[in-house]
Amino acid sequence: MVRQKRHEYAGTNLFTYCCNNPVNKYDPNGTWGSDVHDGYNPNTENHFYYLDFDGIKEYYGTYYWATIIGYSNAYAKILGYYSDYVDIWYSSIVDWRRNDKWHFYTKNGEDVRGNISHEQQSIAKNYLQNATDAYYKWTDYTNIFGANNTFTQTQYSLYLNNVFLGIKHLGYSLHPIQDMFAHIRSVCYQFKNKRWFHLPGNVDNASLNTYAVLGPTASKTLEILLTFYNEYYILRI
Repeated sequence: MVRQKRHEYAGTNLFTYCCNNPVNKYDPNGTWGSDVHDGYNPNTENHFYYLDFDGIKEYYGTYYWATIIGYSNAYAKILGYYSDYVDIWYSSIVDWRRNDKWHFYTKNGEDVRGNISHEQQSIAKNYLQNATDAYYKWTDYTNIFGANNTFTQTQYSLYLNNVFLGIKHLGYSLHPIQDMFAHIRSVCYQFKNKRWFHLPGNVDNASLNTYAVLGPTASKTLEILLTFYNEYYILRI
């Protein structure tokens, strides 16, 4: 069994694993690089490349997609960070039956990434509703008792904590949806132990697979972010 596991991982070139850029990218599961999931770069503020036929910059990544909808810079950074963080949080090979389905398929070959995204969106909605309730109580209490009243400050803290948790889980929900277009069945395969895996290749490179990252990955991410942005006023404050 040990020999088999070594064989399963022996062919992974950790250099090409990150699209030949291991210094600036990490990609423990062979998914989209962090430039797509996160989308924020402290040097350029977002990721882009030039289209060959017209020289126009095309931007991409969760951070960028959130900002063009109208999310604040701070909220967009949180969304990108936690979308990207899933690769760290759920990259353990110890409990792969639970973790892999965030990126690939179940051991039976089922694609449940849409369900996972929906579950995380439901959690986000609960937090954002709690944040909304606390926000209006905070404003009411400020008018009645003043800004420094204990009740007022309690509601303000509840508002801040819940809106952060809501954005955090919204970020989580984006990752499995984005991976659906980087981990299509045609480029994935199963080990003998039924674990799904994905060899490094062009599908993971945003600059080479422009249709996926600027097409379905972008459109689905924008759809989810826009739905929340329109539904919860506190995300527009």
